[in-house]
Formats: sequence, C-alpha cells, structure tokens
Amino acid sequence: MARKETTTVYHDSGTRNTYVLIGLIALAAILALVVAYMAYTQANLKSTNLAQQNIITKLQEDSVKFSRNLAELKENEVLLNQQIEELQLRKDRLISERDSVARLLAYSRTNERNAQAKIAVLQKRLNELQAKLNTVQRQYDELLANSGTSSGNFQQQVAQLTAERNALAEENQRLQRELATATGNADNRTAIFTTTMNAVPGELRRGRFSSSRRSQNVDRVEATFTLSRAPKPTENLIFRIFNNVNTEIPIKPLYRNELSAPADPTNQKVLLEFEGGTLNRQAAGEYTVRLYLTDVNKGLENQEIGLARFELR
Repeated sequence: MARKETTTVYHDSGTRNTYVLIGLIALAAILALVVAYMAYTQANLKSTNLAQQNIITKLQEDSVKFSRNLAELKENEVLLNQQIEELQLRKDRLISERDSVARLLAYSRTNERNAQAKIAVLQKRLNELQAKLNTVQRQYDELLANSGTSSGNFQQQVAQLTAERNALAEENQRLQRELATATGNADNRTAIFTTTMNAVPGELRRGRFSSSRRSQNVDRVEATFTLSRAPKPTENLIFRIFNNVNTEIPIKPLYRNELSAPADPTNQKVLLEFEGGTLNRQAAGEYTVRLYLTDVNKGLENQEIGLARFELR
C-alpha cells in the first residue's frame, strides 16, 4: 500500500516538471518572438529614418536650388526692368528726334520756298542791272574811243553800278548756298555754284607764287574755290577779272589746264596770269574775280556762279 502511494507521488512530480518545461519552452519562444519583433521593428525604424533623412536632404537641396533660382529670377527681373526703362527712354528720344526732324523739315520747306522766291527776285534785279551796266559801259567805251579822254561822270556811274552789281551777285550766291543747306542736298539736284571762293593777288618769285598788294608788282591772282558739286563733262568753267569800273583785265587761258584734271573736282586752286604782265601804279583799287559756267547742252553761257574780291594799293 505504501509502494503504490510512492509511485503516485513520482508520477505527479514528473508531470509537473513536464509542464514547467513546456512553460519554459513557451516562454522562450515568446521571448524569441518578442526579440525578433523588436529587431524587425528596429530595422524598419532605421530604414524609415534613413528614408526620412534622404527625403529631408532632398528637400534641403531643393530648397537651396529654389532659393538660388528665386535669386536669379529677382536679378533677371531687375535687369528686365532696367532694359524696359532703357527701351522706353530710347523710344522717347526717337519720338523727340522724329518730331524735331518733322519741324525742321517743315521749316526747311518754308525757307526753301522763301529763298527760291528771293533768288528769283534778285536774279531779275541782277539781270536788269547787268543790262544797264552794259549800256553805260558801252557809252563809256564809245566816249573814250571818240575823245581819247575819260569822263568823270560816266566813270563814277560805272563804278557805282559795278559795286552794286557785285553786291547783288554775292547776295544771290549766298542765298543759293542757304538753299542748298536748307534742302539738305549737296549738289542741290542740278545747281552748281561756289560755296567758298577767295582771290589773292601776287607775283612769281623763284618759281613760286608770292602774295602782294602793290599794283606795280602784281601779274597774277591765285583763286581758290569750292563747288557745290563736281562739274559735268559738258560744263565749262571760265574765269574773268574786272576792275572797279567793270573794265575786264585779260588773263591767259593757261588756268584751264589746271581745271581739266583736278585732284579734287569740288576743291580747286588755279593761277590766273594777266595777259599784259604786271599792272601799273595807277591800277590801285578794288578788283573782282568772277567765275562763269557755260553748258552748251543746257544753253547756258557765262552764267556767274562765283565771285571774290581783292584790293591793290
């Protein structure tokens, strides 16, 4: 009886140990699962943190790029505004220049009409005066031929008319220059005239021209002139010299060789040599060098296009 109880006690003790072992195994399994879960969670957390860190880094880079682009846009905006302001200023200047040109054009057209009308009046007066001068000169020449002496009255008339005629010729040429300037055309379409003309009396010394105003030494005149345009092949230039009573001083035609092949057709210099050599002491007074144009194609003959004065003592 006692042996049976002992067997029962051993059996209960083994069963209890089995349960404890199973419990321990289960606990170990649970712990393993917990550890595995924690490891998995930790790994996921690290991966998530790395992904988030990458996202943050990318956002920071994008923020830097955005800030840089924003700064560039602001700079471009400033430059664009400056360009717009400059273009507006240029536009305003161009509009102002256009208006100024329009006003100048209207003014020039008005001046051109006025100048042309005044030139026509002066040309008529000049022609009338030239005809009157020719009549008086003819009477003066006839008187000298018949009497062999000069009349003070006629000589005074001729000198006065000559001075008036020369003044009108100079005024006419001045207006032609103004007309060319007003129209803005260098050759004034068809007109040719002197824009500047000077005459210097003198003599030849050691093969070179030397200026002089003593009448007894002067045997030639140096004429320099600028034309409004180059002469055409059919246009011939002729120089003539007159004293204060409109008596012509004959000159040698040698100057025409200088006119035939000038280095600059619009700016020329020629020497006008007196046919009779030097003048005498009684030849003191004012002289005029006149430049004439002849064009057979246009029917022009001895049209005066330039005048310069010089005085001898």
